[in-house]
Amino acid sequence: MDSNSSNFAAPDDILKDLSKNNKKHIKRHLSDFQQLDPTITEQTLQALGTEIVRPENLVGSPNADQLKFEKVIDINGNPTKVRVVLNREGKLRSVHIRQK
Repeated sequence: MDSNSSNFAAPDDILKDLSKNNKKHIKRHLSDFQQLDPTITEQTLQALGTEIVRPENLVGSPNADQLKFEKVIDINGNPTKVRVVLNREGKLRSVHIRQK
């Protein structure tokens, strides 16, 4: 997958066969989201990641190993900039709050 491609991964592909390290990295940011909404789970973050990965949310491809996406979403009335990173295989690598 590359930033010039119009073939972005399908949501099921983004989550399929996530490595243990990718799951761990996603979970590392869970507490930041739970400060805004305690009901957010690891599965919620994964689903959020699949929603944000859209061509219109692509903010860059700083190297051949990652694609970065950002979108401002509402979490309990708080507009929150969320960044999603896919690795070179097109798998979810990170979902985290982007500090201003």
